[in-house]
Amino acid sequence: MRYFARVDESSTVTEVITAKSLDWCLENLGGTWLETWVGGGTRKNFAAIGSPYREDLDAFVPFTENDGWILNEETAQWEPPTPMPEAPEGDMYFWCNECLDWKLESEIDLEQS
Repeated sequence: MRYFARVDESSTVTEVITAKSLDWCLENLGGTWLETWVGGGTRKNFAAIGSPYREDLDAFVPFTENDGWILNEETAQWEPPTPMPEAPEGDMYFWCNECLDWKLESEIDLEQS
């Protein structure tokens, strides 16, 4: 079986199914269907319900919760505007949507205390 995503008129994924072929989807279900692959394949990312399909990139674009991140049009992945710095031993960096920058976990813990 293969995976197929139904895309509506606004290029939003509305359904993802397994089926024998694209022709089967078109003949039996109607609408616009595109094949999607676990691991991305030709369309770069596996389709997710509610996510957009970018025809200009021929790619399903994943969701992001990270404000300020930029879509890499070659990979169709969201990337931070600045690379994550190397954290000191025993600490980790996290993206801060309020400040649109990286924050150390130890700094976040201090701010919430």
